[in-house]
Amino acid sequence: MEAERLGHRVLDGTALETPATAKAFRMRAERAPDRRQLHAAAALAGVTGLLVVIGQWVDPLAAIALFTGGFLVVLVGGIWQQHTRLKDERRLLATRPWQVWPARVHKLRARTRAGATACRVDLLARNGAVVRSGKADLPTALWNAMTDGVGTLWICGDLRQPYLVAAPGGTAWTLCHPEDPPEHSVHITIRT
Repeated sequence: MEAERLGHRVLDGTALETPATAKAFRMRAERAPDRRQLHAAAALAGVTGLLVVIGQWVDPLAAIALFTGGFLVVLVGGIWQQHTRLKDERRLLATRPWQVWPARVHKLRARTRAGATACRVDLLARNGAVVRSGKADLPTALWNAMTDGVGTLWICGDLRQPYLVAAPGGTAWTLCHPEDPPEHSVHITIRT
């Protein structure tokens, strides 16, 4: 593990064994839509689509039915995305430990959801050199806590794949997508 190699602290056990992380995950799971909601919305979207296709709607109601069907399809997509994200977070938290990294964050000019700030996250070696970089929508409270854009972050996962970034304590996390390291090319000129 890169964190151990660089002398950074790695917490014992998996991240989900950390009591504060386990409690925060339970709260997230309780707030997330469950499978029954997903199945109900999918069934309503299917019935609405089927009725539109077979022509059972009177012309004035066809536009309303199409709008309702479209809304239900978007709703099903959103619920499915939340369900998948929660499952991926659980997999990471249940199999990987928290790693404590010094980090530097830079605000990006990207649109993001309310309560989050789009950032480039640079994970640092002890000498301040950038070891890995990624992009994440950090919770705004975490962004504000990183005085001068420098501080400590908890990381869960393999740094070569999307991993979780959290405030110390492991209670508020978000997914970070690693950036490919810049390609360094060497040009050799042979003079004769």
